[in-house]
Amino acid sequence: MRVNDEVFVRLKGGRWHSVDQPLDPAKYPNIHPDGDLLIGPSGDVVAFQTTYDVVCSPPGSHHCHEVNLKLRLSRLRPGSATWQVASDTDLASGDAYVLDDQGRLAFAAQTGSNIVVRTQPNFGAPLITITTLPTKGAVGGFGVDAGGTATLLVAELAAKRTVAFVGPLGGGATWAKQLIVADTNISYQPADFKVSASGSAAFVWQAGTAAPATVFAASRTSDGASWSAPFQVSKPKQAFGIDWLAVASNNQAITTWTSDVSAPEGNVAIHNPR
Repeated sequence: MRVNDEVFVRLKGGRWHSVDQPLDPAKYPNIHPDGDLLIGPSGDVVAFQTTYDVVCSPPGSHHCHEVNLKLRLSRLRPGSATWQVASDTDLASGDAYVLDDQGRLAFAAQTGSNIVVRTQPNFGAPLITITTLPTKGAVGGFGVDAGGTATLLVAELAAKRTVAFVGPLGGGATWAKQLIVADTNISYQPADFKVSASGSAAFVWQAGTAAPATVFAASRTSDGASWSAPFQVSKPKQAFGIDWLAVASNNQAITTWTSDVSAPEGNVAIHNPR
């Protein structure tokens, strides 16, 4: 019932070598990864994992389920082979994670009818809640610019719209809410979202609930700018999945998707700054 995570690190100019697992399997017999493995500009590595217990009813049967799920955060200093486990959270899992250039870690998680954003300001610091967003939906992405301003993408499914919440990872300010797109025909999956160092951003998604679908995109030029109107970037009903999205600081963006085998051309779109 345990996922055995091995971690390999390559030091600057050196070779890959293994380091200890983020969590001790002797202490936590049931572990599975939660989210991405993050690495900051200085080489700081962050791992999120969820620990849990297994209850079988009746005991010894194969009718089992997970209980006592707990999200745990571990960080590895550059050049070190020893993980530091942060304070336990009261959350079962997280939805999105980001690590900025100053070493500030943040993650977002849905709790009831709110999404909480918590940060660890630096290595070894306690986790703090910097904002509670009164929204319920699917977290679609989390990005941060070079100045520490973060953007959290949320698909508010009941309202049938996608919005972005923008605010500083340092806390002390209300996060602004930006409408990206309102469309009853958007499935939001698969989709991708990216933020550049300057704060420009792009969001791409497939419209419709069945493949092949049509790919649309929206973009903004800076953290505080309004989002563009949705624009179609693929041929109608051409896409079977979004593969990749990248955004440059000058607002240029590029995205690729898996296209219909009968129309393999045209599966790359480039957005140039205007």
